[in-house]
Amino acid sequence: MAGILVFASCEQKKEENQNTSPKEPLQVYTPSEMALLMEQMYTHNLQQKHKIENGEDLGEYPKNIDKIFEAKFTDPADNDDFFQDHAKIYIEYQKEIYDSEQPAKAHNAMIDACIQCHEVRCGGPITRIKKLYIAQ
Repeated sequence: MAGILVFASCEQKKEENQNTSPKEPLQVYTPSEMALLMEQMYTHNLQQKHKIENGEDLGEYPKNIDKIFEAKFTDPADNDDFFQDHAKIYIEYQKEIYDSEQPAKAHNAMIDACIQCHEVRCGGPITRIKKLYIAQ
């Protein structure tokens, strides 16, 4: 008797699945140049954090970060004077890390600059960015 109930239950599920409307096609997210660059910058800054914490050589300033001034946004209107001004500040702090006697302090100042911009624009990554701080 239990076998019949299970069979009937499976048949009911099969009928329910056949009565559902077709699903909408999946939308594929294509990140903008700026979104990709921000991911690269995050990865770079995470590696930089670890090098500073371990007293390792930082190497040379990565010039690809300078693409921040020209990378395309999802919404081109976001590439305004506010963003360009904050991008300049970010680059200044980033370069200072490579010239500083106190790279941890310079690194944290750069992270502060990231957060100050993200507090006004695209606040989502702030929690993630805060993980880049170096404890002093």
